[in-house]
Amino acid sequence: MRIKTKFAFISLILLLIPIASAAGNIGHINLLAVSTIGENETGSVADLYLEIKPGTGRVFLDTYPLTKIDTQFSTRLANSLACDYTNIDCDKLDFFYTIKSRSTIVGGPSAGAATTILTIIMLKGEKIPDDFAVTGTINSGGLIGPIAGVKSKVKAAEEKGLNKVLIPTINVGNTTEIENFLNSSKITVVKISNIDDALYNLTGKRKWKNSSLEVSTVFTEVMGKIAESLCDATKKIMVNWTNTTFENRGKALYEKSLNASKDRAYYSQASFCFGANVQFRNLDLKNKTNPELKNVLNKIRREIINLEDSIDSMEISTIDDLQTYIIVKERINDAKEYIVKIDIGKNYTNLSSENIAYSIERYNSAVAWSKFFGTGKKGKTLSKESQRTACIGKISEVQGYKQYISTYIDTPLVNIDKDIDDAANYLEKGDYALCISKASRAKAESSMILEALSISNDEMKTLLSQKIEIAKQSIISEQEKGIFPILGYSYYEYAKSLSESDPNSALLYTAYSIELSNLDVYFEQKKDDIVMKKDYTTTYIFMLGIVLGIILTSSVVIIKNKMSNSKKHKNFRKPNNKKR
Repeated sequence: MRIKTKFAFISLILLLIPIASAAGNIGHINLLAVSTIGENETGSVADLYLEIKPGTGRVFLDTYPLTKIDTQFSTRLANSLACDYTNIDCDKLDFFYTIKSRSTIVGGPSAGAATTILTIIMLKGEKIPDDFAVTGTINSGGLIGPIAGVKSKVKAAEEKGLNKVLIPTINVGNTTEIENFLNSSKITVVKISNIDDALYNLTGKRKWKNSSLEVSTVFTEVMGKIAESLCDATKKIMVNWTNTTFENRGKALYEKSLNASKDRAYYSQASFCFGANVQFRNLDLKNKTNPELKNVLNKIRREIINLEDSIDSMEISTIDDLQTYIIVKERINDAKEYIVKIDIGKNYTNLSSENIAYSIERYNSAVAWSKFFGTGKKGKTLSKESQRTACIGKISEVQGYKQYISTYIDTPLVNIDKDIDDAANYLEKGDYALCISKASRAKAESSMILEALSISNDEMKTLLSQKIEIAKQSIISEQEKGIFPILGYSYYEYAKSLSESDPNSALLYTAYSIELSNLDVYFEQKKDDIVMKKDYTTTYIFMLGIVLGIILTSSVVIIKNKMSNSKKHKNFRKPNNKKR
């Protein structure tokens, strides 16, 4: 009986070990946290765990102790960015995140970078080192943003015995003292600006290409013609006016267009000529009588209505068509808005010349941009339902950003609120493309507010450089799918042209570029259908355990039978021996 029990116990243990291993496919990464009591700041190392299971795209977050709303939002954003980065269809997976910390309340967005990195590494089936920690916020495009308390966090990592810490390139309250501390730290401190940098430091692999951006030939040809048509109009309307503010503005913008043309920056060239045209058109209209102004207004109103009817009847069949529709419709709406301002006031005087001038040139710009229709890669029609889903998704994203920002500032976000309301109105009207555009811009502006909360003016150029690189990589990624993001590239180019003279505007246009460069993710199923690399070691151990369990169990049975037969045999022979 002792032998039987012993072997049965061993068999059970061998069977349970692989089962436990198979159930324990959970990833882990070290987080760096900081808590402030009075004026004292203390760093600590927390734990982030992730388990991925087949599911329906749900994201769960469990924290011990409780969590703040900003952590919940940053977790969802991190998950979304990781799925886009790996190009895996996460709608067929469920994600279970668990944060365990010594702090009384888990809060703040500084776990965003670590959450993104852990998710990517698990989706790609890479090994996760245990001797490092990550801290940093996560933003659109994979930008790793600034955090506070970097000195206290690195100290905590040292005390924990870790070997490497990844921190953002830009951090809150950077001083010479902090830089000296980081340089003299006992552990390796690596500064990273995006998730691609982070993955390279941990796995030695990169996704982003270290190459120049190849501009689409079709885009160059069409955009070149658009710029040419708008600048030809500038030459015709630019006459020898009396030296005025409008004339000086117009000439300055035209000079910029010539420089952009030399650089083959055709979107920038077109934008500068549009601005010049508004100035010169205004001068021309100021010389007209009120009846003449009214006739000009009625004419442009009819032309706008005819163009809008034509655009609304078009079928959107490609991502390029979707972006072209957005560009043209936005210009039509702008033109209509300025006419409405005149109609409301019913004031056909020279004061209306600026509004009429803007409406005319916005209409001309819409006509020019309509040349992009039908130039994209052919594909199946983007259904209204898919556009509606994308619209709702974008609104949800920007609402999350707004809620996130509201935890840090009390100032009403008037512009963001208006953009969200406009997007919701477009949703209700069924104009889903404009809803997507408006919500995307609101999200870009929200991300800028978050960045502005954390960086100084001296760090603005560094941030701009990082974001321009992210916009570039977003465009390259789209090109690999056979898509050239018209809007995304146009804003990227314009941001670069403004980077020296107007870095604040350049930051905004870079943010627009990032948001509008990957619209296809809302319409096309990702290439990999839950193709997570599997580690078959656990499976082999599990099968081996079963085999050994069967063998040992069989051995127990065999031994038991032998012992039983032996006993019977002895009992049978003993009576005969006695008779003898």
